[in-house]
Amino acid sequence: MGLDCLGLPELGFEIPRSVAMGSLVGLPLHKGLFAGIFGLWIGLFSTIAFAQEPVDFVLVTHVDTVHELGEFKDVKRVLSGQVSRWADGTPVHLVLPPRDTPEMEWLCGEILGMSEATYRRYLLEKAFRGAIPRPIERDTAQEVVAEVQKKSGRLAPLPAALADEGVQVLELDE
Repeated sequence: MGLDCLGLPELGFEIPRSVAMGSLVGLPLHKGLFAGIFGLWIGLFSTIAFAQEPVDFVLVTHVDTVHELGEFKDVKRVLSGQVSRWADGTPVHLVLPPRDTPEMEWLCGEILGMSEATYRRYLLEKAFRGAIPRPIERDTAQEVVAEVQKKSGRLAPLPAALADEGVQVLELDE
């Protein structure tokens, strides 16, 4: 008498029902295979059940900052320190959130196309040469918002949900 199997025997893929369903029907099961199947099931379930909405990020400046950034390339030039002053002559002063945060990943990965470590090192080198002010670093996104609100010329990446009336959001037209 042959084994009752699950799978596609014509493709050489079959699992004895006693192994695949062992815990449900009280039959002995192969622990390693069951753990693998159970782990895949839990991984798939947790990915589907706990998938979160993506967080939108924005670049913000002080409400009084006068800028003429009409194109995406202009924003990249400001972020890279190639443009060090806003349209009214106010110095651009970057305010950065903590390392390895989603907003830094967005800024470096999607906007600038470089790693965060490379970007931070680049900014420090520009600041050391006197081309830009040294970036201000804060420990939380709320502290970043408070810093941007303090003085005209500040620029920072933030989760869109934190952009309130104390800051202006830069439009990023690609």
